[in-house]
Amino acid sequence: MQELHSLLHSFTSGEGSSFRNYLSCFTTYNKENLKQLQLAELLMNEKEPPTHDACCIKLYGTKHDHSFDDLKYQLKEKALDFLLSDISCDKKKELDEADYAIIRMKKKSAQFQHLFFSKTRIFAINYLLDDIIREAKKYEQYSMLAEHLKYKKTIVSWKQGKAEFEKTNAEMQDAAKRLALYNKAEHYYYELNMMNEYNGRQDEKRKLQWLQKVIAEIDTENKNIKSPHVSYSLKFLELEYYQLKKNYAKARSVCTEWLDIVMDNKSVYRRQRLGVVYDNLSRCEFYLQDYTQAAKDAREAQKYFNAGSENYCIALEQEFYALFAMEQYNEAIDMAEKMISSATRKELGEFRDAKYHYLLANALFKKERFREALNLLSQERELSQDKAGWEIGRRTLKIMTLVEKNQLDEAGLTVHSLKQFFSRTETETPISPRDKIILKLLLMAERKGFAFNTLTGGTDKYMSKLKAPPQPSPLGRENISSPDGGEPALSLSKGQEGALAWQPFTHEVFPFHEWFAGKLKINLNKVTASSEKLKVMVMK
Repeated sequence: MQELHSLLHSFTSGEGSSFRNYLSCFTTYNKENLKQLQLAELLMNEKEPPTHDACCIKLYGTKHDHSFDDLKYQLKEKALDFLLSDISCDKKKELDEADYAIIRMKKKSAQFQHLFFSKTRIFAINYLLDDIIREAKKYEQYSMLAEHLKYKKTIVSWKQGKAEFEKTNAEMQDAAKRLALYNKAEHYYYELNMMNEYNGRQDEKRKLQWLQKVIAEIDTENKNIKSPHVSYSLKFLELEYYQLKKNYAKARSVCTEWLDIVMDNKSVYRRQRLGVVYDNLSRCEFYLQDYTQAAKDAREAQKYFNAGSENYCIALEQEFYALFAMEQYNEAIDMAEKMISSATRKELGEFRDAKYHYLLANALFKKERFREALNLLSQERELSQDKAGWEIGRRTLKIMTLVEKNQLDEAGLTVHSLKQFFSRTETETPISPRDKIILKLLLMAERKGFAFNTLTGGTDKYMSKLKAPPQPSPLGRENISSPDGGEPALSLSKGQEGALAWQPFTHEVFPFHEWFAGKLKINLNKVTASSEKLKVMVMK
C-alpha cells in the first residue's frame, strides 16, 4: 500500500480534489458506492500508509478478497493517467517550462503513434510530427528529435522528392551527433559526481589529468554544435578543474558563467539547476574563506530543491561545512540533524545516511559532547564503502574521542585495529600519505600510553608536514626517510606537501594536527621539521 499511498500523497490539494472528480465523472454509479473513490479517500486521509489487510477489511469486510488486488491496480493506473491529463491547474506551477514541454511532446508522440498505426492516414499526423520536431529542437530533446525525423523521412519526405528526403536525412544525422555529445557530456558530469561522492581523499593528479582530457574533448566537439545543455555539463567540469588547481577566484567566475547558461536557455533552465549552481557558488566562497557568503549561497540553493530530495540534502551539507568553519558548532549540530531527518534512511541511501551521522559526530566532538559522539562512531554504518576515505575518518575520530574520554586502553586497541585496517585496505586501495602520518603519530602516542607530554621532539617533523599549506600538483620525486628505520616506506613526490596538507570536504572534517597539537600543548606556528628528510610509513 505504501507505493499507492505515496503516489496519492504527491498530489497537491487542488490535484486531490480534481482526482476525486476524475474518478467519478465517467460513471453512472453513485459516488458513495465507488470502491476506487473509497480506497482513494481512505489512503489520502491517512498520514501513514495503512496495511493491505486493514484496507481490504474496510472495503470488503474480509482480509482476503481477490477483488481488492484488482482495485489497487486500477486505482494506481487511474492516478498515473490523471498525472498526464490537463485537468490539474497545478502542473505548470510544479514543473519547469522544459519539463512541462517534454511531457507535452511525449503525449503528442503517443497521440501520433495511435493515429499512425490505428487510423486511416489523416493530415493531423503531419501537424503532430512538425510540432514534436519543432519542440524537440527548442528543448534539445535529441533522442525524440531523431525518432520523429525518421518518421518524417519515411512517411512524408520521400513523397516530396529527393531533395526533401536528403534534407530530412541530414537533420537525422545531425540529431544523432548532438545526442551522442549530449550523452557523453552528461556521462562525464555524473562520473565526476560519483568520484566526489564515494572517495573521501582522491588522487588529485590523476583526477586533474582526467578533467583536462574530457574538458578538451567536450569543448572541441561542442564548438560546432553549440549545445547549451552540453555547455552546462562542461562548466561543471571546468569548475572542478579550477577548484583542484586551487584557483578559486576563477572557479567562482566559471560559476557565474554557469548561472548565465541556466538563466538564458530554455532547454537548460530548471529551478533545480539554479540550486546546483548556488550550491557550487557556496563551495567557491568557502574556499575563498568567505564563510558567511558560503552559508548564504547554500541557503539560496535550498530554495530551489524539493525538501527531502538528494540535492536538498547536499545543500544542507554545504551549509553545515560553512557553519562548522565559522565554529558555530551548535548550529552545525542542528544542521546535521536536519540533514539526517530531512529524508528517510532509504531515501538518503545507506552511504549518505552514514556520512551525515559521521558529520554530526564531528560537530558533537567539537562541542565536547564526547559520549554522544562515541555512540554514533561505534555504530555499524556504510562508510566502509569508501575504505580509504570516510571509514578511515570514522576510525580516527573514534580514537580521538576515546582519548578525550580517557578510555585509553580501548583507544590503544583501536589504534592497532586501524593499523591492521590500513594493511588490509592498501592491498586494494592506496592509503593517502597524510593518513599514514596520522597513524604514525597515533602509534607514537599509544606507545607512550597517550601521555602526550612525554612525546618530545619526535613528533615535530611529522606535525610540520601535516600543517603545511596545499601546494600545486607534484612534479619530481624524493624519498622522506624514517627516524625509526626498519619499516617499509612510501616514495613521495617532490612538493608533496600539497598531498599531506589538510583539505576541506574530505573525511578529515577538521585538521587532525590541530587536535594533536592541543594534546601536546604546543604552538603549531613554532613547529618546524628537522633537516632530516622524512619517510612516510606504510604500516605493516
